[in-house]
Amino acid sequence: MTVFAQRAIRAAMKSVSQGNERLDFIDAGRGLAIVLALAAHAVQAFVIYRNDFGIVLRTAMPTLLVVFGAMIEIAYLSRLRTGRAKAAARQRMGARVVACMAGFALITLTEYFHDDRGLTRVIQSLFFLEIGRFGYILAYYAAWLLLAMAFLEPLLRWGAKGVIAAALGAWAISFAAMWAGLPDQYTLHWILGYGDVFGPGLLLALTFLSAGMLLGEALTGRGGWWPVWIVVALAVLTIGIDLVVSPRDYVGKLSGLYRRLNHPVYYAYGILAAFVWLALLARIDGWLRGGPQGAAAQTVRFGYRHLVLAGRQALFWYVAGNTALNFIPPFWHGPALGYLYAIAFMALLWVLSVDRARERSVIRWLSGGLFVALGAFWRAQVARAGTWLANRMPAIGS
Repeated sequence: MTVFAQRAIRAAMKSVSQGNERLDFIDAGRGLAIVLALAAHAVQAFVIYRNDFGIVLRTAMPTLLVVFGAMIEIAYLSRLRTGRAKAAARQRMGARVVACMAGFALITLTEYFHDDRGLTRVIQSLFFLEIGRFGYILAYYAAWLLLAMAFLEPLLRWGAKGVIAAALGAWAISFAAMWAGLPDQYTLHWILGYGDVFGPGLLLALTFLSAGMLLGEALTGRGGWWPVWIVVALAVLTIGIDLVVSPRDYVGKLSGLYRRLNHPVYYAYGILAAFVWLALLARIDGWLRGGPQGAAAQTVRFGYRHLVLAGRQALFWYVAGNTALNFIPPFWHGPALGYLYAIAFMALLWVLSVDRARERSVIRWLSGGLFVALGAFWRAQVARAGTWLANRMPAIGS
């Protein structure tokens, strides 16, 4: 974090201390990550696995997970330490678990229409027995929220330190799994993060979560900035050593191979990229709060405002975008036409997101109120299911 970004962050945090539960630059960070994730998936759908911008697009998932960790501290733990009701927080977490798993199920089930994988393999993906296509970030969110519900008291007591300890344990388990030569089974690969199959592994991704929680504690004042700077220094050192030892095709390795291998450099690069994105957005936020004028300022304000909007509609972007992409059959357009299709798809998603946020939404008007009624019904059912889940989830350590 730069000195200027820290000043901007302190200004933004005043709104939190005054009762505002949103931090614009954090929402913008989530929005940027969602846009990058959907752009990566759109390129995969329309351009067929080209990796021209992989080193940038690969920062999407780490940024989403770091932001998620920061929000666990900012939106839940910091408020619970000031006397907020724990039962209400657990119900909110439960509702998010239900919403995330419903989104994951929809994305995974619609993969049936994408290719000839067959219904059996789609069902296996739904239960993490086979690799899926696009929905896994929602499964990470749901798993970690479930753990947060169960271990809420230890989280309140230990905060980021407890998650860091869990992440170190996850790395020990992953190395032990590689050393023991565990079988080539996808579920084990996904959970433990070993082998050349899938990344980030569910447990190893606690590395991103812990970095985000350290950032969240710095933002709320529970912790200092020095732990964040230590994480940045370790990330730079890890990348620097690996670059000296193995410099060949480094961009290509960062863009794909290191993620599949769950290589430590992937986690170092992901954390560093997430911090850089957030520092940049915090700086922009602080600059815009000063009320700059002119065409350049208006352009930056427009882009920033819509990144914040995307961040606040992250679940809509992710579920609607990936579900739509699953209905696109794989076929080759050539890079130029494929990228045009991907850009058009992202533009359409942006238009839908903007319209969804308007009071006089065209889609709501065309539906004759049907979407409004369905949305209200869905939110009520999610809240009810979240309450049911919270009431049955054990509270460990309380």
